[in-house]
Amino acid sequence: MLQTRENTRTLSLRMTHSPGITTIGVAGELDVYTAEDLRSALKAALELGRDVSTLRVELRRVTFVDSVGLAVLVGALRQAQEAGIKLELESPSGAVQRLLELSGLARLFQMR
Repeated sequence: MLQTRENTRTLSLRMTHSPGITTIGVAGELDVYTAEDLRSALKAALELGRDVSTLRVELRRVTFVDSVGLAVLVGALRQAQEAGIKLELESPSGAVQRLLELSGLARLFQMR
């Protein structure tokens, strides 16, 4: 589990692997202060030498997301597509879902 360096902002990340699928569980606030931690975890997951066909980002415990957090998800989607890996957003919290819909980005992502 990773914790950000900011005392007032926290983001917890947990990466798990199963055959063909890597899942990153995200909890807390995904914003300008914490986005780099998620970006690093997504990059590491996409660079795994395992036979990963799907990268899932589980977002049910995300309490806040800003435009920087959304940009990290969009960047990961682009990188996943270039690598031939399917990126799925799993169980986005209400806050995440609303922002995805308001921004028009919901149509870009596969949701579970």
